[in-house]
Amino acid sequence: MKYSRTHPHLPHRLAQTGSVGFTLIEMVVSLSVISIVFLAMGSVMVLASKALPTADDPSALTLETSDIVQQIVSELQTATMIAATTDKSIAFKVPDRDNDGNDENVVYFWTGTAGAPLIRIYNAGTLVNVLPAVYEFNLVYETKAVAQPDLLTESAEIELSSRIQSASTKNHAVSMNNWIGQYFKPAALPAGAVSWNVTRALVMARSNGGAGGETRVQFRTHQSGDVLPSSTVIEQVTMYESDLTGSYAWYPFVFTNVRDIAPGDGLCLVLQWVTDNKSADIRYNDNTAGDRLTTSNAGSSWNIQSGKSMVYYVYGTYTTNVPQPPIVLLKSVTLTLNAGSSPSSRVLTKVVTLNQPTMP
Repeated sequence: MKYSRTHPHLPHRLAQTGSVGFTLIEMVVSLSVISIVFLAMGSVMVLASKALPTADDPSALTLETSDIVQQIVSELQTATMIAATTDKSIAFKVPDRDNDGNDENVVYFWTGTAGAPLIRIYNAGTLVNVLPAVYEFNLVYETKAVAQPDLLTESAEIELSSRIQSASTKNHAVSMNNWIGQYFKPAALPAGAVSWNVTRALVMARSNGGAGGETRVQFRTHQSGDVLPSSTVIEQVTMYESDLTGSYAWYPFVFTNVRDIAPGDGLCLVLQWVTDNKSADIRYNDNTAGDRLTTSNAGSSWNIQSGKSMVYYVYGTYTTNVPQPPIVLLKSVTLTLNAGSSPSSRVLTKVVTLNQPTMP
């Protein structure tokens, strides 16, 4: 018995050729499946394209804004001086970048109008729109005040004290044991004075007939609790008899170290003998109130004569304290920047200034 190699249910023609094909129904089903696959792929591509950020998408704006914020932060961190500030602008200096020995100037500002650009100026150059459209730019400054010491200011030269020649004048011959002096205080100092200084003294003198005499013109402190001269000489200069004439005249002497005397304190102007029998004659008033000082034992002890005064002028200056305002230093800046109209694209950061530059 013989068996056929062909399938018993296939048509005789197909069984003879041995080939298999698609029926019309199979082709229709296949095309339907392919169409569904292509439709699904198209939907995926549409969804993927919609997932990409657009120019005005908050996430894209945030990325763009963050780059500018990082630039501002890096510059503000190294600021050496703040020139001007508002809540919408800041001008400051950063360390030298081009090796010309000068700090660089940087400015950022926004007009405050929604959609206006954020502008940067570098060293007074061209205005650059670092962000073409800005909807929020705000700066908040954290500062600290550092107290400064008062500024000591010295006045111009004024007359501190004087006794002019009166009708009843007499002569005092300066000799080895007999010296003359005058206690004085400044006649008037302003209320804010913290000290006073001597610049010049003028005495009325003449020679005593010789040319070899020397007299020391001194400023001394006074004894504690008294107006008599102490042994402490603050500064002295020499008056030479050879420079004097036989007639009384004013002779000036300059002082540079008689300084920082308390406002309520006084000094003693003393003429001390140095050489010759009598080194000079000094003019004094015999009946004018004034605290003339005399010694007959070369300064071992002194006497005060309140009804007499040496004829003299003392000039000097006074020092006042001028309170200084505190220096304001910038500690940090809180920066808000938004290149979009949505709050979701806002970038907020705090910049700590490393140099704590001075504020205007």
